[in-house]
Amino acid sequence: MNLELPTALDEALAKTVTRVCPGIEERVGMGGGTVLAARWQHRISIDIDLFLKPRNEFEAVPDDVQWRLIELQRRGGISDLIVNGPFSSWKSDGVPVSLVVAPGSEEPPFDDMVGKRTPVGAWATANILYGKLAGRIAGAHQYLLRDCYDLLVAMDIDSGSLASAISRLTVTERRTLEEDAEFGWFLPAGREIVEPSHPSLQNQETLIDFSRALFGGGFDADRRKQLRAMRRPEWPSKR
Repeated sequence: MNLELPTALDEALAKTVTRVCPGIEERVGMGGGTVLAARWQHRISIDIDLFLKPRNEFEAVPDDVQWRLIELQRRGGISDLIVNGPFSSWKSDGVPVSLVVAPGSEEPPFDDMVGKRTPVGAWATANILYGKLAGRIAGAHQYLLRDCYDLLVAMDIDSGSLASAISRLTVTERRTLEEDAEFGWFLPAGREIVEPSHPSLQNQETLIDFSRALFGGGFDADRRKQLRAMRRPEWPSKR
């Protein structure tokens, strides 16, 4: 399947692949909430998260890629460039783009491709959800509104991928989520959800209540019914 992106993101992706990534395209995949938004149309996402499969455990952002980025910024083709070891980020025509060298990155063949002009491989939903759970949430106690929202929508429409992601968490990571849920040690923050498929989850109290049930292992059949009832009526019928 070829997943479509909003025009601005599609153009930024095409420019990145053609100007920044020549020679490494086959090792580059796209993850993050933007891929989920392309699959589910459950919200609007405004950034591009690219991941590079390293050739070895010591590889950082390749030197030629770094020099291309520096030259592009010098010429005004990109802005706000940051290069730090395995991580680089910049803006392409105002669109935030990141490129991370990640040993756990997916490799071809990909089940889906994303982008129209210059498509790249799209990460599997389970891997994206696992990254959110093990990375920002359990790893850094950083609860972003969009991460909690994505996980709850996954519980509604793709619980199999969510279960797969949770099964990969370590005992310590699971305990972290359970304790945060039990004692309420989190307050979702970050930018608001734009054009949500489940509008009621924009209410912070509702989002926290359902997130605590999810992270604490108390998401029963009644919760699922309540979550499904939150769907916007005009949300794509295939969901």
